[in-house]
Amino acid sequence: MIIVEKSEEIFRTAGEFAEKAAHLVEIVSAAEDYIEELADREKEERDRIIYLAHKDEKLRELLYYRYSVARVTKPFMTLTLDR
Repeated sequence: MIIVEKSEEIFRTAGEFAEKAAHLVEIVSAAEDYIEELADREKEERDRIIYLAHKDEKLRELLYYRYSVARVTKPFMTLTLDR
């Protein structure tokens, strides 16, 4: 009788854990989908900026300047933050 009760308790607990695990899998899956969606949006925005930069010389110059400055200042900023 005690063995049957303990077995039922174990199966009930295992079922609860299985439900919680399934719920966590759903959450992780949704998070992965959302991250993928954000990456797609970022790529679309980057592609649009590149497209516009090809059409607009002023924008192309600004982007070139921004990325040139970032390339030069980032290593310097890293060095100063490390100290």
